[in-house]
Amino acid sequence: MDKKVVVNKKVIAIAIVVAVIIIALVAAIVLFIGNKDKAKTDKKSEPTAITAEGIVKEETYEGLTFHNIMLLKDADGYFHLTMDVTNNSGKSIDVEEVDIPLKDEKGKTVITLLGHLGDPMKAGETRSINASTKTDLSKVTTKSIEKRK
Repeated sequence: MDKKVVVNKKVIAIAIVVAVIIIALVAAIVLFIGNKDKAKTDKKSEPTAITAEGIVKEETYEGLTFHNIMLLKDADGYFHLTMDVTNNSGKSIDVEEVDIPLKDEKGKTVITLLGHLGDPMKAGETRSINASTKTDLSKVTTKSIEKRK
């Protein structure tokens, strides 16, 4: 009878070890699959460009040329307007800020973004403007550069 008890204890011990191993394997597989799905959702999509001719066209204001203009929508839904500004006037220009109204196809202003240039720009100098908003700009078709109000 002692042998049956010892054999039963060994069988129970082996069964417990096998059960623990199976549980550990199942947990590892579940975690692996969960992380794989999370990696897919964490992967950021490429930004979407708004390429309307009225947005990306080069403009001149007060001797400053606004060029390399891009309007992008990122994966988080923010819209980013970026552009380079070059002083082509041959003299220093003191325009600290400009308004950049963005309009829809009906000419209605959707939003006016601030273009901050800072200190006076020397002749030939180039700076960048970056403005972001959560406002939906997917339907804007034109922009302009205006004196800051």
